[in-house]
Amino acid sequence: MLDIRNVFIYLDRTVVIQTPSFKAIWEMGLSIFKKYFTEFSDVLRRTVSAILITIENERKGEVVDHLLCKRVIRMLSGLQLYAEFFQPKLLINSSNFFASESKSFFSNSAIDVSNYLIYAEKRINQEGERCQQYFESGTLHPLIRTIEKQLLTEHSEELILKGFDQLMEESRFDDLSRFYRLLQRVALLPQLINALKSYVKKIGSVIVNTSDAEKSPIQDLLDFRLKHDNIILNCFQHDNDFIQGVKESWEYVMNFRSETSELLAKYVDSKLRTGEKGLSEIEFEQTLDRVMLLFRHLHSKDIFEAFYKKDLAKRLILQRSASTDAENSMILKLKVECGSNYTMKLENMFKDIQISSDLMLSFQESKFRSFPSDLSLDVKILTTNCWPTYSPSQVEIPKMLKNCQESFKQFYSQNHTGRCLNWIPQLGTALLETKLRSPSSSSAKITKELSVSAFQAVCLLLFNENQSLSFTQIRDLTQISSPELRLTLQSLACGKIRILSKNPKAKEVEDGDIFEVDEEKILTNKLFRIKINNIQAKETKEEQVKTHEGVCQDRQYQIDAAIVRIMKTRKTLTHNLLVAQLFAQLKFPVQTLDLKKRIESLIDREYLERDSKNKTVYNYLA
Repeated sequence: MLDIRNVFIYLDRTVVIQTPSFKAIWEMGLSIFKKYFTEFSDVLRRTVSAILITIENERKGEVVDHLLCKRVIRMLSGLQLYAEFFQPKLLINSSNFFASESKSFFSNSAIDVSNYLIYAEKRINQEGERCQQYFESGTLHPLIRTIEKQLLTEHSEELILKGFDQLMEESRFDDLSRFYRLLQRVALLPQLINALKSYVKKIGSVIVNTSDAEKSPIQDLLDFRLKHDNIILNCFQHDNDFIQGVKESWEYVMNFRSETSELLAKYVDSKLRTGEKGLSEIEFEQTLDRVMLLFRHLHSKDIFEAFYKKDLAKRLILQRSASTDAENSMILKLKVECGSNYTMKLENMFKDIQISSDLMLSFQESKFRSFPSDLSLDVKILTTNCWPTYSPSQVEIPKMLKNCQESFKQFYSQNHTGRCLNWIPQLGTALLETKLRSPSSSSAKITKELSVSAFQAVCLLLFNENQSLSFTQIRDLTQISSPELRLTLQSLACGKIRILSKNPKAKEVEDGDIFEVDEEKILTNKLFRIKINNIQAKETKEEQVKTHEGVCQDRQYQIDAAIVRIMKTRKTLTHNLLVAQLFAQLKFPVQTLDLKKRIESLIDREYLERDSKNKTVYNYLA
């Protein structure tokens, strides 16, 4: 055609231009060629078939004549036969080819999802390049859609089922990013979001349900949360749909067990007591921020508050907090999350400690300090309604300590009229100084300091005047209750650091046991200040039960208040509507039976009454 046009180019430039009814040599040649090419349909069919076979061979990795294939396709395009005769068959052929090829991957039950994702992405990219090389621009979109349908849409559920959990478990960032990109192309990200939600629920509930007395599941939950947050950030492009999707899963995980609120509070207590060794302040802050991410999903935030307050009280009273800044930071985070009412009592506890410190400075300079200079006293004044409730334990303290106590009472009474002090000896601590004979010299003395609880101190001071004492004698002299005294003596005579020796030797303390000061154990201890295993810092079963009972009692008050508030507004309401509104207003999990009991209680106390005509309707009594 080019040669013919070149021969008759003079006619094109003269006669054809001057005579509009004449076609140009090139156009006339194409018209004639198209006429005979289409009349002989077998030639057209075989040509198209040959092109498709060539393309299929190229897809299989065989070497083909790219230039020839490109020229033939351009010829079809020039003859305007491409869209009608070639493209539809190309799409059908491509669909069949990739359907067959992809099924070969899934014929084996142990499919490698990672390799398949690499294969799918590679094939899609190859076809994009092939479109630019051979085909018209309008072919790119339908061809890629066809290939994506066969490689991704048809197998998406199976890919997620067989490989997603493993990729998440092994933190395969590249593969997960590829998974996201490919499913995003075919608008199937909701399937990936559901898979992530199921994975978080499954793994999270397993972690929470792991019953290990030695190890809290909270650290594993934090590590798991950090892991999948990094995956969402780096692999799923911080997609907000993924972020919102896992919130529901974490709400399920954090409320899977009723004890999770308590466990989280204890985890925070352990971190604030010991600090985070090897971490900077910024890194420790990040740890607290991660804790707050879990806290946010708790339904029973009141249980967390109760245990957090109890543990904070021990940290403040026993001076076990690693950092005041960290304590204040944690309370600020709780305040931002739950409001000022949630943290008001916690903040007042810190104020009490500060006020007590200032008060003790004034006491030391006052005339009421009448006890010997080798004795020191540090009293903490706790506001009753801000601190956990403590039942004072009975104990007969030594005379010299009684004098200190009386001196402070006189000082406090003079400066604060109308206030009553209730001493709580079980929370007290003491630092005792002991002088023992040196094993190398009978005249030399070795001094040691013993950091003990108040009850331990009361028991140890008895041995200043007694060589040995029985359990019964110690109980009679100290007036400490038998269960409390058993724990105290057990910590002194049966722990890792033993100040007393017990006869007979056994782990349990019995009424007939005899106790003596074990001077050898004290002397052989390398430390100058010996810290005895402090039983005060440990939570007893009774304390745990008491805390839960307190939360239940507070919830009853809140339910009662909510019922009265609703009924005062509505005046008359059916039982079902009242229960529905209570569920909407109450911020903690509650059962319908509990609500029914509180309604009955309010009826008995004449806040409500049943309607005389319809027993399922309640009327508010002003």
